[in-house]
Amino acid sequence: MLRSARPLFYVTHLLRMSVANKVRLTLVGIGVFVAVFLFSAGLTIVNSYYAESIRSVQEMSENTAVVSSGLDPVQAKDMLSSLGVGSYSDTLLITQRQALYSREMDDGRWLTLNALVFGSSGFSKAMPVLTDDGSVVPVDVELVKGRLISQADLQSGAKVAVIDELTAAMLFPDGESIGKAIEVGVNVHGNVFMPGQEEIVVPRLEVIGVVKDSYVSRAHRQELLRELGSGNADVFVSTSVYVPLATVEELFSDAMFPERYLICSFEDPAAYARSVAQMLAYEDIGSRRGAHITVSTKERLLAALEQNLASTKAALNIIILVLCVISGISIMSITFFSVKERIPEIGIRKAFGASKADIAFQFMFEMLFIALLASVAAVAASLLACRLAEGYLTEQLFFSFSVVLSPGQLLLPLLVGMLEAALCSILPSLYAANIKVTDSLRFE
Repeated sequence: MLRSARPLFYVTHLLRMSVANKVRLTLVGIGVFVAVFLFSAGLTIVNSYYAESIRSVQEMSENTAVVSSGLDPVQAKDMLSSLGVGSYSDTLLITQRQALYSREMDDGRWLTLNALVFGSSGFSKAMPVLTDDGSVVPVDVELVKGRLISQADLQSGAKVAVIDELTAAMLFPDGESIGKAIEVGVNVHGNVFMPGQEEIVVPRLEVIGVVKDSYVSRAHRQELLRELGSGNADVFVSTSVYVPLATVEELFSDAMFPERYLICSFEDPAAYARSVAQMLAYEDIGSRRGAHITVSTKERLLAALEQNLASTKAALNIIILVLCVISGISIMSITFFSVKERIPEIGIRKAFGASKADIAFQFMFEMLFIALLASVAAVAASLLACRLAEGYLTEQLFFSFSVVLSPGQLLLPLLVGMLEAALCSILPSLYAANIKVTDSLRFE
């Protein structure tokens, strides 16, 4: 019975000795807490910043590719047909933003809603969105109310439009948008046409459907709230309007800098991979012959964004690493001080038969136990701090930011805290293990 109770007694003794010295417990705990807190918070912020930066591209529909080129529409379609791409939609983007709405606010500033006009030959699967970095990303259609543009609308060039939730909220605050008319290119304060000038004829489109906001629209909504609260200058909001391709070609035939895209959708992932490989080969050959063709896929856009963010991510990680090293040095100093303080105790244990391994294990165990307690508290505090920062950024400053968490982000800081404690206690533990009984008597 006594033999079986010895391990429990030994572990209990080690746990008591770990927290016996309140000064050491506090100093070591603070050192580990600071290091793990900085690491955990930094890791969460870096990963959340990265996820936020690529969220618009991650929203891109699966198995889709966007082809833009200097070829005319017929040549571009022939090129896709030769590559075996059967399902695609022809999209014309009017890059010259069209004003939908403008009014003077109470503080004398003007609020203007500008729209990118997309004309397409197909809206049943994916709708194009222009991201802030200039990439056209097709996202899955999610209808909120009304209907999408039909084949009859496309063939007849009907004067109809589909808008997103942000546009509907701006133009029709009462919530009744279906069947209402919008004017594209209205007179806008500070724009080419000033109030009071001669009336111009602007295109009128009937709203037939409202689709769910894309990530870009949600980010613009946050930007609008931030600009309204700043009080600095006139406020301009960007949005998107979707109309039949023939309607765009008719109403905006003289628009400046239109851009044409072919959005290719695939049901079979294998067919998608095969066709994209052929498109990329065609892109490489075309660039050598002066035919500028660009193929955008979700994988390529994510890779480009990751490359652009790599330097920022590396710099933040280096800063976190340096702070952890500084914290580790302080932990090692505190442990050395603890060893010096406990030289008589070490001598007594050795006089009763404790080996070097026993002494080293005791100090390592104590440090790891303190590190575990401090690491758990630091991870919990860092997550709370990141959540508070998220609420402040989104609700007070109106920035698009959301904390991204994963099991690895919870476990890795704990492992770092334990590893830091283990590494920083190796030298002090070895020093304690090599203290002789005669040294402890002389110290006394």
